[in-house]
Amino acid sequence: MFLNRKQSSSSSTQQQRAEHQQQQENDGRDGAEQKEEEVDYGSLIMDEFGNLVDANGKIIQSKRTVSSAKINQNRKQKKENILKIEKPPNIKKLDFYDSTLSVPKAERKKRNRGLAFHEQGEFIEKAKMMRELEEEERQRALLKEQLEKERKEQEKIEKEKERLRLIQEELEIGELHMMLGCRRIEDFESTIPDAFWWDKKILKSCKKADENVNNHVDIYQRDFDAENEVYSIKEKLVKHDFVEHPIIVDPLKKKVDAGPLPLMLTKKEQKKMRTQQRIQREKENQRKIALGLTPPPPPKANMGNYMKALLASGQDATELEMKIKKEIEERMQAHEERNNNEKLTKEQRKEKKIRKITEDAESELITILYSIPNIAHPQTRFKINTAKEKGITGAVLSYPSQTRDKDRILLIAEGGKKFLKKYDDVILNKIDWSKVEGVQSENTIPTQSDNQPSARMLWKGTVLKRNFQYFKFQKFEDEESIKNYLNDHGCIHYFDVFANDKNSNTV
Repeated sequence: MFLNRKQSSSSSTQQQRAEHQQQQENDGRDGAEQKEEEVDYGSLIMDEFGNLVDANGKIIQSKRTVSSAKINQNRKQKKENILKIEKPPNIKKLDFYDSTLSVPKAERKKRNRGLAFHEQGEFIEKAKMMRELEEEERQRALLKEQLEKERKEQEKIEKEKERLRLIQEELEIGELHMMLGCRRIEDFESTIPDAFWWDKKILKSCKKADENVNNHVDIYQRDFDAENEVYSIKEKLVKHDFVEHPIIVDPLKKKVDAGPLPLMLTKKEQKKMRTQQRIQREKENQRKIALGLTPPPPPKANMGNYMKALLASGQDATELEMKIKKEIEERMQAHEERNNNEKLTKEQRKEKKIRKITEDAESELITILYSIPNIAHPQTRFKINTAKEKGITGAVLSYPSQTRDKDRILLIAEGGKKFLKKYDDVILNKIDWSKVEGVQSENTIPTQSDNQPSARMLWKGTVLKRNFQYFKFQKFEDEESIKNYLNDHGCIHYFDVFANDKNSNTV
């Protein structure tokens, strides 16, 4: 009985809960359709399920109010006003889309996560095949190049033959026309003899006294034997085969192949080469000594290692000292003899100097014009005359009216670049032009206030050939005679340069 009462109470409760839920749904639906009405929260009561109901038992939906700051409300409004980025439409669904222009996507191969093993000799076979293909290509290209080269050579030979043939024909025709004086072909054919002079001597039809051959008879046809296809000739006169083959004789002196020209080396490279050759010679000597082919050199003892040699040999100190001094003297004497043998003789030194002067002048020939104050002192003349030792040609041109204070003298020097550089230093720096003959000059250093005479370079340039054969001191009567002298040597313009410089300094 107690169990039946409990079951009836639980079933009634479930029925009330289902009715309450259905009523709540109906109330929510009515609230959505109708306008919200003002509710007096003071008259509301709470039912057993915790819902607010009015006096009629209708459930009231309460608004949940949340307190918030003003800035949060503004942010919410801004977030709602932000434009939403819409997804772009699919271009393939549009009307103007052409499916034929679509680009296929790259096919991605599925990556194999496992290890890929290669068989033994796989890459060797690939390399072998590649080498064979390359060799075939190379052979094919080589054959093609060779065929092309042969074709070009054959064409060149044929063209050359054709050219020579045409030239020969033109020359023969031209020579015959010039020799016979005929311009027409008929005239040329009429001048051909029936038998040439070199055939008349051996043909049987032609006798020695028969100079004029009958034009109506063909001698060659008459003496030709058709059966044997030979000509009937005078066999006694023919003692050779008409062709001479000379014996090939080797030349007395064979041509020597000079080979390629040696490579020009710098000073540094030459020094390095000599060092390497010296080291190589020393190594060769050491190898011969080690093999016993040559005896080792004696120890080079001197007074510095005297005690070491004494202790090593165990000889008498005085005897060993005398022996060492004798060896030192012999080495010194051999050194001096070797130097004396390598010295050049007087004639060789002279030839060497002439050769250097000639080579310097052949590389570049230079002419320099100087304006010098005087040549009064013998020491000055001697230093100027050193040009002969340097292979310099030219002249010192002066006349009696020139004085040390006013007029200047023209000096012309021709020579190579190297020796003229030394001579230029002598003229401009090594001569004291203030010296006068018979007056001893004191050893005083000239100051800037002193008006010291000096030499000046007027002109310097390169020329093709020398205008003077020797270096001379020439004295003339006046300037006109100097001009005539320079005109005879083909360098009158030198005096114009000298005159312009003198006039500019005078002004």
